[in-house]
Amino acid sequence: MSRRSSTTPSKSASRPKSTPSAFSFFTEKDEIDLLESLAPTAAAAPPRAYPFRRQFTESQIANKTRRLRQNYYKFARSESFIKTPHHRRIYEIGNKIWGNAAGGGGGEEEINWNDYPYLMNAVSGVFSGTMNLYKEGLKALGKDIVKGLDNRWKEIAIEEAALHAQKLDLYCKMFKSEGFNSNK
Repeated sequence: MSRRSSTTPSKSASRPKSTPSAFSFFTEKDEIDLLESLAPTAAAAPPRAYPFRRQFTESQIANKTRRLRQNYYKFARSESFIKTPHHRRIYEIGNKIWGNAAGGGGGEEEINWNDYPYLMNAVSGVFSGTMNLYKEGLKALGKDIVKGLDNRWKEIAIEEAALHAQKLDLYCKMFKSEGFNSNK
């Protein structure tokens, strides 16, 4: 039985960075092209199509975008993670898309979830196992939208309480009527 020698050079070591590895469908150029297609442009300019030479599925593009966003936030927390020019480029383009200057959602803005009790109460039962993921999605929307959602849940809770009060009133009238009088 022969074993492979550990001294043989690995195929990935000789592969240039522009070709995708066995675990990645995207080249570094594809990553930059994807980010540039997502970056905000002039308001009058139409959105750019994905400029890939190969075909990718929507889920592959969505997963790659999610991973690039995670990398951007890692780089934004500490620039010491930026090791290569490619990382620098991801950070710079990502800052246009997800940074505070992008004017989009709240970005990495901290949200005190105790300030939104109606929203948290409403979703805690439904999203109990994925609450952190749900909160991350809400955080990306920004505080203004989260506050609006909390206010709407508050209005619904007030309407619901009024309906419960009407039901209790109806039960009281029902029990006071002659049909439920125990003195007969």
